[in-house]
Amino acid sequence: MGNKASIRTNFRPSGPSVRPSVRRPSASSANADIGNKDIHKGKQLLLEQVDASLLKEGEIATFVNWGNIKIGKIEKKGAVVTKITATLQLDNTDYKKTVKVTWLGDVKADAGKTIPVVTAEYDHIISKAIIGKDEDWKQFINFDSVHYKKMVGEPAIKNVKKGDIIQIQRKGYYIVDQPWCQKSELSGVETPLLLIAIPDGHTGKENEKAITAKAPAAASATSGSSGLDIYNQIEAQGTLVRELKTKDAKSQATKDAIAKLLELKKKYKEVTGSDHKPGSPPAGAPSPAAAPTASGFSGLDIYNQIDSQGNLVRELKGKDAKSQATKDAIAKLLELKKKYKEVTGSDHKPGSPPAGATAPAATPVAAPATSGSSGLDIYNQIDAQGNLVRELKTKDAKSQATKDAIAKLLELKKKYKEVTGSDHKPGNPPAGAPAPAAAPATSGSSSALDIYNHIDAQGNLVRELKTKDAKSQATKDAIVKLLELKKKYKEVTGSDHKPGSPPAGAPASAAAPASSGSSGLEIYNQIEAQGNLVRELKTKDAKSQATKDAIAKLLELKKKYKEVTGSDHKPGNPPAGATPPAATPVAAPATSGSSALDIYNQIDAQGNLVRELKGKDAKSQATKDAIAKLLELKKKYKEVTGSDHKPGNPPAPAAPAAPSVDEAALLKEIEAQGAAVRDAKAKDPKSQESADAINKLLALKANFKKVTGKDVPAPANAQSKKGKKK
Repeated sequence: MGNKASIRTNFRPSGPSVRPSVRRPSASSANADIGNKDIHKGKQLLLEQVDASLLKEGEIATFVNWGNIKIGKIEKKGAVVTKITATLQLDNTDYKKTVKVTWLGDVKADAGKTIPVVTAEYDHIISKAIIGKDEDWKQFINFDSVHYKKMVGEPAIKNVKKGDIIQIQRKGYYIVDQPWCQKSELSGVETPLLLIAIPDGHTGKENEKAITAKAPAAASATSGSSGLDIYNQIEAQGTLVRELKTKDAKSQATKDAIAKLLELKKKYKEVTGSDHKPGSPPAGAPSPAAAPTASGFSGLDIYNQIDSQGNLVRELKGKDAKSQATKDAIAKLLELKKKYKEVTGSDHKPGSPPAGATAPAATPVAAPATSGSSGLDIYNQIDAQGNLVRELKTKDAKSQATKDAIAKLLELKKKYKEVTGSDHKPGNPPAGAPAPAAAPATSGSSSALDIYNHIDAQGNLVRELKTKDAKSQATKDAIVKLLELKKKYKEVTGSDHKPGSPPAGAPASAAAPASSGSSGLEIYNQIEAQGNLVRELKTKDAKSQATKDAIAKLLELKKKYKEVTGSDHKPGNPPAGATPPAATPVAAPATSGSSALDIYNQIDAQGNLVRELKGKDAKSQATKDAIAKLLELKKKYKEVTGSDHKPGNPPAPAAPAAPSVDEAALLKEIEAQGAAVRDAKAKDPKSQESADAINKLLALKANFKKVTGKDVPAPANAQSKKGKKK
């Protein structure tokens, strides 16, 4: 052969050549047991891009199993080496300080032709080393756990057999899964050699980094604005992925959502030059327009940001408390709290928005704060601290953090007594706290309606207990209480209790003005209530049909919210135009519309009961009876309204014929039951007491919606609860 060789490199940076580690053929081999092989040389050689990129014009390189070669001209296309001209210098045996290169001869002879090779590298099926007891293992499934790579191999490996273990120079060890076949019996075409990589920690993959030309910096279009837009899309897509994973982590919809999320993150990096970090929007993101606003509004804005960031921190801690994303989110939270103090002059307190945060309405000037106002402030702090204590107890009741939180709670209760002169009672704010004005109502009518609602709630409880154990003492006691309530109802109204027929003087819900702001606020409140229901159902059984149905309804409400308001739902940020109506017109006499709304609410309550019973036993008699009643209600609804029942689309509400119900009393009862639920959960979240308390709370909420036509408003400290179950 001549002294010059034209070296042709492999144009695919990700497709290296294959060269098993064997000794150079020699008549006097140092170890004859290893054996010999033929090396096919020629004027044309094949190199990997990773090796070709290391060569420099004029230097000496050592070609393994051949000798030294002097590199001549190197031709490139961008960053890819396309051709190298080199000269043999086999007499030069100085192999020190030279670049070592593996190669293949590109010859025409059949004996020296390369063969196709495919390698398979298997990654971990579970992406996290240790999964916490409260974490869902399905969220850490690696759906891309096998990677295939195409290579070309020298003819010396044609004869390896299935199960043989070979070492590829500078790559690692592989086991033969399928030998090379020139003509397959099944397809009649050539079958490549299939190798499975054996992980040993020294596979040399760091040498296979693809060489790509740096893309030119993006011109025009401010990257900060574009980056912020993509950042928001990533946040929304991440929420969707988590929701789909909860339903079915292996579904096609979940895989498509994950693929879209990865694509958005890749696009974010191209635009901003850095990886996406939750809670850290791009530096160039435009800040809100500096419109002339009072410091109170600015404080409220930061307060809402702190709430949202706090939820994110809790969510990230639940996944991995030591991750970089968690640390970054905590750092941002501390920064927001510092900024809040600079703006308002006081520390951030959960459940206590800044004093000046009031809607711009024509309200009278506030009088100086009195001890009652101070008492209300401490009362809200106790509620928030109580939630924190319960959350910490659920994780570890004996931890130092739990003990410190309990100590702080006791201190707040002591301070509350000093200020108000009475002990703190859940659901009973201090006397000086402003309460909603009670609507005028006749005591007889209100009392009858109150007993009627109690009977409905008690009836639901009796049915649930019968489903569990019809002969239990708890069931018997519930039946006795139900009969007592019915007797009391007859004494007050003079007639027997009839399901679905409230007392004649029962007021209907007032019709709200059909403005988009009011509609947005109404849907926002429904989302808050539905979110609470989803978290409660997840606590019982995250995989039950009732949970899946509740999640589906939540997603539907969020979609409807976006259609009405034009923006995504954000916890803690009600719609901008959500201001309560100043006055409502005088109502006309109630028509069949009121009856339709009543049947609609009954269908909703019955639907919840059906889903709950299906989750327990879909074939039980109780489930069949509940389904029959639901179908009957839907039939009745169509007779009254002339159209089929559609979830989430209540009939147009009719104006009330009588003054509104005392909502304050119902809300007070719901708040007290909520406190009872939290106390029961703190003791034992899986106990019968907790289940009964939760059922009663759900029944009270259903009654509230049935009577008022609207969902229970979220409490002031709802944000601190929401981060727990996400």
